[in-house]
Amino acid sequence: MNANQTTGYPSIDKPWLKYYSDEAINAVLPNCSMYEYVYECNKNHLEDIAVKYFNKSFTYKRIFELIDKTANAFYNFGVKQGDIVTICSLMTPETLICIYALNKIGATVNLEYVSLSEENFKSSFISTNSKIVIALNLFSEKIFNASKNINVKKIIITNLFDSTNGITKYVLKKKTSSNIKELKNVASFYDFINEYNDNKTITPIKNNFSVILHTGGTTGKPKGVMLTNYNLNYLAMTYGNLGLGYTRGDKILHSIPPFHSYGFGIGIHTPMIQGLTVLMCPLPKLESLVKIQKKENPELMVLGVSQLNQMLDIWKDKNISISKLKIVGIGGENVPEIVENKAVNYLNNNSNGKLIVGYGMSELSSAATSNLSIKRKLGSVGIPFVNYNVKIVDEKLNELKYDEIGEICFNTPSMTNEYFNDKEESKIILKTHKDGLKWLHTGDLGYVDKDGYVFIKGRLKRIYGYIDDNGNTFKIFPDYIENCILGIKGVKNCAVGCIKDDKSINKIYSIIVKDEALSLDEIKSTIKTVLPEYIFPHIIEIVDEIPINAVGKTDYIKIEKGLHGLKLNVNK
Repeated sequence: MNANQTTGYPSIDKPWLKYYSDEAINAVLPNCSMYEYVYECNKNHLEDIAVKYFNKSFTYKRIFELIDKTANAFYNFGVKQGDIVTICSLMTPETLICIYALNKIGATVNLEYVSLSEENFKSSFISTNSKIVIALNLFSEKIFNASKNINVKKIIITNLFDSTNGITKYVLKKKTSSNIKELKNVASFYDFINEYNDNKTITPIKNNFSVILHTGGTTGKPKGVMLTNYNLNYLAMTYGNLGLGYTRGDKILHSIPPFHSYGFGIGIHTPMIQGLTVLMCPLPKLESLVKIQKKENPELMVLGVSQLNQMLDIWKDKNISISKLKIVGIGGENVPEIVENKAVNYLNNNSNGKLIVGYGMSELSSAATSNLSIKRKLGSVGIPFVNYNVKIVDEKLNELKYDEIGEICFNTPSMTNEYFNDKEESKIILKTHKDGLKWLHTGDLGYVDKDGYVFIKGRLKRIYGYIDDNGNTFKIFPDYIENCILGIKGVKNCAVGCIKDDKSINKIYSIIVKDEALSLDEIKSTIKTVLPEYIFPHIIEIVDEIPINAVGKTDYIKIEKGLHGLKLNVNK
């Protein structure tokens, strides 16, 4: 078959490869740990700034010094290759230092959601056999209670103020200090490393599984995703070969916490491999992000979709300069076309920056596609990364052709091979197809066009059945309804879910953030012009903001459980 011939099947033709250089296609990943990869990429640039946190900067040299000291302390305490250590924290220098220190000695890091209950934390500690737990002081009491009467030998407390100076340290210390470190088996981070560090050089030890990350849990219970050094290093190398236009020393500000795949994979490991400066924002509220942006004027920003939609309004209303922006990256959830268009237009008119839409999931180490700033196709999440493969399948796992809608599947060097302690779920998401390859089933519906662009149409778990008064059955696609409502002038944001009435029949529930001038009656009348009657929302609620979960995604679980404060008298 010559270069101009195609089979009609994306996974065989791989049309996206035409956008990549031979250098990118033939890039070779070094066989090493995450720690070793970061060190090799930065050993000749040790005086460059690696991290900025409030009013303090850390060079790569200082970061490596702290990593080595911390690794030595963990090793002397008894942490060995293959042990699992749980970290419950936000984006701080100490979080980064602990991750790479544990990786250096071959331990596996379990990055847990900070929003877990005490009961769920205890279950996590037991299942992972975590003898050490590292926790930010904001969550220390919950962690201490969860660790009672189980095999946790040491709780190490990091503080928001540990890596700050002057008035910032005084304010943060006053607001967040805790007496919990006085309790048995509890030590502050710096006390711990000073006590157990003997300054001996430790040779890096590579372990297979480096990190356990947890799925977003927007539509179900989070699952622990086992990722290897190879998975995460390949992602970082590949991202660096995308030709996105940033350079060593550029500053990146992102809003996603480290226990999320985008937060760790795109927010920590990839920037460290590329020699960027990570601007850390431990409490990523919009006002905090805006404050850091105004001060640092970063070249790169990574935001959730809902955050970007709100950030665009803030930039406009407060006349905030974005002139230095090269890239605004979004991903982690479906991107409504109206939001994408809004962002592209604003960036084009106010900067030289480009919107990079990515798509992925924790099971893929984070992103797996990107639009690369090449020919933009509105509504697409771009093309697969180089040496990543995608196929669309039907219910019988038959591959579909270009433009045919089915479940999106990936085969990539970055994909997990298993969930932690969950063989049954692993079998559901990872399946060997007729081609002999193992494919990861995303649970998302979409298609691939003839140029290799991937389009997302919705989540399989977010497709509902609806029976009308005449007994007719319809499929409901909430993502489509959201996109239509977002197109109404004066609607700032919205989320659509389904709730069950007393007859267990799905009812469409829409919550909307709007301009003050826009009335509910105007919304209803406009919706009737853009949506078929059978998918007109049964309940419409006007809210000040859309609920989001701990990783910055729309919290559909909360919405669909009716936990947002349903106003059942507000309906069509």
